[in-house]
Amino acid sequence: MSRIVLLALLLLASIGPASLGLEPVKPAPPGEPAAAEFVEFVDELAKTMNARDAAFYQEHLNLKQMVSRAIRDLSADQELADGLLQGINQGGGLPIAIARAMGDKGTYLPLWVRTAKGRTRAMMRMLTSEGALNYHELLLAKSADDHIEAIDIYVFASGETMSQTLRRGALNVIAATKKSLVSKLLEGEQDFLKHASTIGAVHQANLAGKYQEALDEYAKLPPKIQADKSLSIARIQASMHVNQDLYIASLDDFAKQFPNDPAGDLMLIDAGFLRKEFDKCLATLDRLDKRVGGDPYLNAVRANVALVQGQADEAKKLFTATIEGAPRVPQPYFALVEISLNEKQYAETARLMAILESDLGIRFPDDLAQNELFKGFSASPEYAAWQAKRAKP
Repeated sequence: MSRIVLLALLLLASIGPASLGLEPVKPAPPGEPAAAEFVEFVDELAKTMNARDAAFYQEHLNLKQMVSRAIRDLSADQELADGLLQGINQGGGLPIAIARAMGDKGTYLPLWVRTAKGRTRAMMRMLTSEGALNYHELLLAKSADDHIEAIDIYVFASGETMSQTLRRGALNVIAATKKSLVSKLLEGEQDFLKHASTIGAVHQANLAGKYQEALDEYAKLPPKIQADKSLSIARIQASMHVNQDLYIASLDDFAKQFPNDPAGDLMLIDAGFLRKEFDKCLATLDRLDKRVGGDPYLNAVRANVALVQGQADEAKKLFTATIEGAPRVPQPYFALVEISLNEKQYAETARLMAILESDLGIRFPDDLAQNELFKGFSASPEYAAWQAKRAKP
């Protein structure tokens, strides 16, 4: 676990929710800056999601078009389409699932909005309370009544679009109730159907937190099916909770099977970090940074790499660069607070904590003397001065 996350977990249980502003939305090459109305749409989407209000996203997410894209070669079977829509809307729908995954202190912020080859896309950075990182690339379009909506989402953690994910959901429905459509599927998809019950058991076990059971079910599948991207990711997710060596081995297998895949880049950062192969970790970060069109937050991950190598000064520079580029993300502030505590630079501790409270809406506990991490600071004159200047809750 990164030191950023360690400090955040120590504090966030007793800190009030952040009131986050938005970072500037900047176009990233290639492509042209998107029209102002698209930028305003993305700004509103981010603002509402960071307030944990998923209604705007839900209203402007065209799930029907996603489903249509998923099954466009299956004779537009209406019953199948309705079943997929019902499935994706269980539990409140995709935007609510995103908000839930973010947690109380996570963020969902735009990196850029751009138009290229007649299509407008927006890149969103999703950062959970626990520090898990993901990116969503939204495909935006105008509806028939001239409203902007998202018609598909490329999810970096899964390495596929939502319509592709829905396609696999359609296979499960076909296996159970629509056998007449089997002949219209690709050969690989037909093979997939032969093992639909075991595949379903893998995913259900993961969802239930029965990770060894998920791995046991995965082992029953033939190698050709095990190599499916979604199942390879399911194996990684399960092994992460079972055994570190198995987790690293599953990451390696994914990298070999899917070289240069965005999902692989996200996961291989962790593999390089765990193995202490820091050059490989940094190279993966550089590749991911380029792939997403530039993300200043990744400097915080580079800073973590510097920290574990004992390069505190370099880490401070990188955390500071993160703040300059992504001023509304709290994690780098927490990291710099921890460094300042370790170095007994208590004036810097007080300065950073004041920014967290005044600018990011963070509220530290009123009595930090009981927290071992803050023991030295809480006995200092800087602590007394910081307490005296704090706004009352």
